[in-house]
Amino acid sequence: MSANLQGIDLEMYNIIKVGADIYLTPWVKLNHNPNKDRVYFLAENRNPHDWVPSVVSANDQKSHQKLRDYVKALPENKRGKWEKFDEQICALAIQNNKMLRQKGVQILNEKFRNQTKGSSMDEYLIASMDTKYESGCWNCKGPVDSEWDLKHRACGWLICGHCGACGCGYQK
Repeated sequence: MSANLQGIDLEMYNIIKVGADIYLTPWVKLNHNPNKDRVYFLAENRNPHDWVPSVVSANDQKSHQKLRDYVKALPENKRGKWEKFDEQICALAIQNNKMLRQKGVQILNEKFRNQTKGSSMDEYLIASMDTKYESGCWNCKGPVDSEWDLKHRACGWLICGHCGACGCGYQK
């Protein structure tokens, strides 16, 4: 059930059903994330600005069911509304991709800085880079790119969108 919105593949996001709650998580290559943490957004309504992010560990992810798998198990007469809901939520996420990405990176970076000795605990502020910059993350070796990733003002480094690492706590 892959839908398309103006050429963008809506499978960039997975919808997860946990009990009665619906979560949305960006699709990421977990091989770039050393601890396999993922950001889940609780989608309580149809306004992505209200979706609350949280970090979910790899162990907790195992018990979560993709909405597509849940829908496949339903009788055919009940699938239609869930398939439409899945497409609508994914479309909203795509339209608000940059804002959701920023929220996700903030929470990953906050967790990283809380677990890393020598990290700056200054007020958490983010800013976009003025010039184009591409490199690899020192922590997980995943790609960092100023077009997508945010800059942490305290250390001046880009924040990795995979593991949340910035320059805080970096040691040669």
